[in-house]
Amino acid sequence: MSLSIENIVNDAKKLASRLKEYETTGEQLLTKAHCLNKTVDSMKEYHEDMQALSSISQNRSRSSLIVTIQRESKQLRQLEMENKELKSALEEHQFALELIMSKYRTQVSNLIKSRDGNKCCPHVQDSYIDIITRQADKIYEMAAVMKKSVEVDDQNHFKDQQLLAQLRIENDGLREMLNIAKVQGSVTTAKEEKEVQTDFECDKNS
Repeated sequence: MSLSIENIVNDAKKLASRLKEYETTGEQLLTKAHCLNKTVDSMKEYHEDMQALSSISQNRSRSSLIVTIQRESKQLRQLEMENKELKSALEEHQFALELIMSKYRTQVSNLIKSRDGNKCCPHVQDSYIDIITRQADKIYEMAAVMKKSVEVDDQNHFKDQQLLAQLRIENDGLREMLNIAKVQGSVTTAKEEKEVQTDFECDKNS
């Protein structure tokens, strides 16, 4: 035989080791996916806070509000970039997993054929087959969970894009308000800002 039992067993050992490494990588990616989902929930809470903030924005310094909006918008952009990087890592992991599993199936097939033709060391062969099979089952299960996580993340991604667009519109509006206020000199001092707010309340009551 061109392919000896010893070579097949050694390949099976190497394959089992690589499967274990990819299992660890998959667990790390899955943890990041869960963290990202939590971040999406936090972004939703932030949007609700923004709505509440809009209702009381007249009672706060416009310049302070602009700084807050800019800071939060930057964080949202960073989260969006992290989201893209995580998706890319998951795609690379799944591609590598497909290559590993293809080789795994080939090695197991060769091992079974060799065992049928040569009955030596059956316990050793069965042991490595069991190891590889268990590792494969774990990785397939993990891949299914990661796939589901990516699907959920894709659904939330569109909502996040809408949220970012709305925040940019609000940000642009607040910048315009700030520029108008600067031209009119309403944000130079706290006293002048208070006078502007008083004038606004008088206009609203009239």
